[in-house]
Amino acid sequence: DKNGDGEVCFEEFQRITMLFPSMKVARILDTATDDFVFGYYGIPKSESSHKSQTSPLNVFLSGGVAGFVSRTLTAPADRIKMMMQSGGKGTRIGQVIKEVYAEGGLAAFWRGNGANVIKIMPESAAKFYCYEYLKQQIIADPADVKIHERLLSGSLAGMMAQTV
Repeated sequence: DKNGDGEVCFEEFQRITMLFPSMKVARILDTATDDFVFGYYGIPKSESSHKSQTSPLNVFLSGGVAGFVSRTLTAPADRIKMMMQSGGKGTRIGQVIKEVYAEGGLAAFWRGNGANVIKIMPESAAKFYCYEYLKQQIIADPADVKIHERLLSGSLAGMMAQTV
């Protein structure tokens, strides 16, 4: 920051970046012995050393766990929403929260969550699996995935999961 105002103008930025080496990222990664790490982010040296486990069972189980976690974490908000929709005593969120807590303490916010989880786990598992399967069928170049390919894969996966 040349003038000490806490901001970097374009000319200052350009002058600073001129000091950077003129190597391409691929060349830096090729010469590195380990993963290239900067800050919190890292770029693996080779894809083969960091392949994820994407077996069908792994994807299916991941979807089920994701459904379980998402429903369980959002259960209190869902319970409050249902109480407000059913016309409970309170019409404001604060009143409904007090009413639910008075019914059964903190555990009352998760009442009915078991049924929600039983419903959502297979649906999420099927959605995850269908999305991964459809991505392999639809995407032309895995190195350059287009937004419309992801959108189509996700849309079809959602439709398939709802019909299964």
